[in-house]
Amino acid sequence: MKHSKGWINLNRLADKEKCDAAARDALGSTSHGTDGPQYTQRCADIMREVLIHHAPELDKQADLLKPGARRRSQAIAQFRPNPPLASSSQVLLFIALTKLDKTNGMFSFIEVPEDNSIPRSEWKEEEVAMEPGEGVMWRGDCERRIGDGDGGIILIILYD
Repeated sequence: MKHSKGWINLNRLADKEKCDAAARDALGSTSHGTDGPQYTQRCADIMREVLIHHAPELDKQADLLKPGARRRSQAIAQFRPNPPLASSSQVLLFIALTKLDKTNGMFSFIEVPEDNSIPRSEWKEEEVAMEPGEGVMWRGDCERRIGDGDGGIILIILYD
């Protein structure tokens, strides 16, 4: 796991092939009046496996990012260029079901320097591209930039 200011990259949370199948299933399952991917049984199975194998470590990481943070809800979403994001009091875990990159959507997190005299143009920016099964956990108050791509599918766990 790689710690940076306010976010953590998490590798190998879920099986790549199961994520690929869950993404296809989520996009293929439509409900009347809904737009976007559906939280299917395959998505629930992946979430259950992630929590069975990683919950203690994920909960610990969430608590490090925001003391007292506890798992509250889970969902599925399709990446959009301007998604609604967490409030500053929340921690989000995104688990990629599809590849997240410049085409399908991705984040860049920005390390805000302690030294206020450093111009914003010199702040360090880290792009977070993910393969299916990888994740990123971040605090809602992180400086971030949302990429232009869209269409990637993610499972979300919200900590509050």
